[in-house]
Formats: sequence, C-alpha cells, structure tokens
Amino acid sequence: RVGRMRCRTADHNRQMGALQPGYLFPGDLESDTFRVEVDAHPTPVSSIPSLATSDYAAAAAEFKKFKEACWIDPPRFMGVHYALLETDGPVSVTVTCPAAVRSCIVHPLRREVKPTVDGNRVTLHIGQTQPRYYIVEIDDYPPLVLMVDATETAAPHRDGSDVLDIGALVTDSSMVAERTAAFHRAFAEASKAGKTVFVPAGVYHVNALKFHNLDGLKVYFAAGSLIRTEVSPTGENIHSHGLWFQDSKNIHISGRGCLDHQGFGNFGHGRNAYDHGLISYYVTNDLCPFTTESPVFMLRCANVTM
Repeated sequence: RVGRMRCRTADHNRQMGALQPGYLFPGDLESDTFRVEVDAHPTPVSSIPSLATSDYAAAAAEFKKFKEACWIDPPRFMGVHYALLETDGPVSVTVTCPAAVRSCIVHPLRREVKPTVDGNRVTLHIGQTQPRYYIVEIDDYPPLVLMVDATETAAPHRDGSDVLDIGALVTDSSMVAERTAAFHRAFAEASKAGKTVFVPAGVYHVNALKFHNLDGLKVYFAAGSLIRTEVSPTGENIHSHGLWFQDSKNIHISGRGCLDHQGFGNFGHGRNAYDHGLISYYVTNDLCPFTTESPVFMLRCANVTM
C-alpha cells in the first residue's frame, strides 16, 4: 500500500490536543513483531502486506522472477509495520521487540531522534516539530513506521449545505463498476455546484477514481474510510491507477481516509507482470514517458492539493 491518507477506526470524537492512539485500516493484520505504547497507552501495530514476517522470504523470492529492478532485497523489506496516532503534544513511544535489541536507527537522521535501548525495549521521545513521520530500523526486523499526525481541524460537516454525501449514493450491494460510477457522478456534480464530496467511514471497492475535466472540486475522506482498488485477475495484467487526475485544476483532497492500491495483491505470487512498474505517484513529462500503474497519477493538471 502506497500513498495512503490516514484512517482511524477508534472513537472519532476528538479533544483538541488529546492523544488519540489506535489508527487501523479494515483488514489489516496485526504485527507479529512489534508492540507499541504511546505515553503508556497500547497502540495497534499493523503490517502491510498481510503476511506473517516468517513468510517474507518466500514472497521476496517470487519478486526475484521479475526484472532485477523489482527485487526486494533483503527480504525484511517485503513488508512495513506501522503505528498511527494523533496528538498535538510531544509523546514518548516505547517499542517492544521479540528479543534483546542490538541496534536501532531512526530516520530521517536529520531529525536527530535518539533511541534509548533497554533489553528488548526501545524508547523514542518525539517532539512537536512537524511532520512527525519516522522509520525505525531495529536489528533485522522489518521497518517500523511511526506516523504522529496533528489533531485534525476544519473537517466539513457531513450534513452541511455545501456538502455532497457519497454515502447517500453508494450501497454495500453496489457492484464495483456502479460504485465507481457513483463517485464520478458525485465529482462532476460537486465540481459544478462548488460543494465538497464527503466520503464517510466504510470500505469502498472501486476501479480507478478518475478526476477528469474538473475545476474546483473538493473531496474529504473521513476517518475510517478506505478506498480499495480492484486487483487485476491473474494473467490479465490490467494496469489501472488509484486516483487518476487528468485535465483538471484547483482540486483539493483532504481527510484521514486511506487509499489501498493493492500493489502486493496485483503483483505478488506471480499474478501479473511487473514490467511496467508500480510507483507511489507519477506525473508525466518528456523526461519520464513511461506507462505505469500508480496510486496517484497526474496528466495535464494544475494546482492539485492532497
């Protein structure tokens, strides 16, 4: 999963500046390697893709069948374990590992976060300087990503007069094509009416969401919303984008939702060819004229904010 917006399945009521631990995405697998506490509060740790750490080597071997540029080496980089939380203040994060810790490095190095190691526990003291997104490398374990978001403010009201609620247009029984078309109708209507498309909590299985020929559109993905693109059937090599922006301008995407482009689902276990690549975002230009599959793809656009 790449290019994610934040999502939270815990209580959505916020107190300004209060710690809100417990971000999760529907269907996530709990980490079998790390336990995390933030200011002594247990915080869920998930892993992407949904594989046991012991299966990383076999999965990485599958990618060896592709071009060398696609190899995942060492295999511990096959997946990412992450903990997400929300607070405005400084926090103390304690990571518990399966065995005594030999080494720990916190990236980016320029932030100079100095870990304290005590047996199988690592403690980090994180200040208030934004952004607070860190990659923690401990021994030979998979990378642990800590994402500390500031408290969300200025979220639109779902029942506001300037809001178009996508929840009123799609249902759980909708087929993927129908659900995708409903999103596109909402985008077009909201763009013309100057409204914000509100995507409430829930899982939305869609094809590529196309932002084509739009001007002035705003879309808000509420905490707990998950946009999950379809996986190409084995061998069909269907390459589609997640959020596809084309010939559009003045677009504003916000919120704490999540985009799951299912990169591993498309290419893992030899399901489809990897020759065209999968990258986290893509803006076409004369120096990079490649066909690819991206969670975020932009062509002939201006002033797009996410």
